[in-house]
Amino acid sequence: MNTVLNKSAKQVKTLSARANKGTIKSLYLQIEMGKLILEGYAYWKANKKLVGITRDELSALYGVGNTFFGQLKNASKIPIEDTEKYIESLGNEPTASIKGLLDYMKPEPTEKPKTLYTFSISKEIGGGGARFDEKLEAHVNGNEAEIIEHLKTLLNELEVKKELANIELVELIEA
Repeated sequence: MNTVLNKSAKQVKTLSARANKGTIKSLYLQIEMGKLILEGYAYWKANKKLVGITRDELSALYGVGNTFFGQLKNASKIPIEDTEKYIESLGNEPTASIKGLLDYMKPEPTEKPKTLYTFSISKEIGGGGARFDEKLEAHVNGNEAEIIEHLKTLLNELEVKKELANIELVELIEA
């Protein structure tokens, strides 16, 4: 096995053994593990053929599952100030975790306005489309000028068909 990855994996396993799960100290140790994992991952990604192992085998080398491997890697990228804000947000809660840190860093979901109308253009004639929400704000995907031209064309064709479709209703009077 590759000596660079073996050394990094050994360091991660040593830190993991010292981590008393759920404590603030453990969180910092796991972030350090994540930094080592991130370095090992970058090395592995740049040298896949030389190393000759899959991502699953890489996470196994570090002694963690695939999901936790990714979580540790992502947590290691979080600025220390944000990690400290997460810890402060815990208050009297007894546990700090990598998953909790990552969840804390996710932006609050914003309520999306309800879509009232959509207009899609076939890829055969350029693709794209527009969505109009309940505030009648347009959200365009593609070339805006082309989409507007397609909309105008469609509206003009509908207007012509509307004129052709007018049927006059006449009341029949019985004599």
